[in-house]
Amino acid sequence: MYFKKLKTGPPESTEEPDSQLDEDIVKEQRRILSPQGAGDLVTVLKLRKEYNTHPILRWRNKTLVAVNNLSFGVPRGQLFGLLGSNGAGKTTTFKMLTGDLLPTSGHVIANGVDLSSHYRKSGKSLVGYCPQSNALLEAMTGYQILRLYAILHGISDQDIDRHVNTLMNLVGISKYAQKKCGTYSGGNKRKLCVAISLVGCPKVVYLDEPTAGIDPAARRVLWDLLLNYVDMGNVILLTSHSMEECEALCHRLIIISRGVAKCIGSVQHLKSRFGNEICIFIKVKDTSKRL
Repeated sequence: MYFKKLKTGPPESTEEPDSQLDEDIVKEQRRILSPQGAGDLVTVLKLRKEYNTHPILRWRNKTLVAVNNLSFGVPRGQLFGLLGSNGAGKTTTFKMLTGDLLPTSGHVIANGVDLSSHYRKSGKSLVGYCPQSNALLEAMTGYQILRLYAILHGISDQDIDRHVNTLMNLVGISKYAQKKCGTYSGGNKRKLCVAISLVGCPKVVYLDEPTAGIDPAARRVLWDLLLNYVDMGNVILLTSHSMEECEALCHRLIIISRGVAKCIGSVQHLKSRFGNEICIFIKVKDTSKRL
């Protein structure tokens, strides 16, 4: 029996060279490193996350790159969108931004604090997070959950009730305040998760597909709430599959595919650069005879 000699050594680098990156991505990297990027409330610099495909295959140096060399900055008072299909790396990016995952390399800086190394000390008080899945205690009422988070954020006892009632009114679930979360519809659960992310009025809020399952009328109300929140000088980062949502909300957005940033800029800028094609949908009547 013969065995092939295995190759040893480090895995080949899958990082995109600057020559293959879009020109706007390169400009954004240079802006972050220049004095112009010093005023950004959130800075993501060459963020990268690798996974071993299987524990047994580690000796073959096989890795899966979920996020590859992602860089962008978000100034104060801006709503920034991450647009991409399923598996593009949006949720993995958010998990690194919130500290749920440690990046393989790169830095996440929020309000001057490097969350990659100091998240446990001071990062949690700076950010609010609405995950993709509804992280709710279904045996508790909506009011009880928001009150619990308000206590954890250190809001004073005399302000808790006013703070909780204001949030429930803003997202439109005040009439369900005393009902258990397990009885909420999918849309109301998402509204409650958004309200949780806004407890304590954090300067930076991460929203992972916040409007999934919400009806169009309620979605518009939530959009107005988010726009008013950033007008107060805060920063919101959201992920979405919908270009319509990004067009209505985002001051700037970045499009991600397979963990790599493909383009970045305002919606109008991206339309001017890449919107030269016209899609025409034609519906014709089926005149074929049925057997």
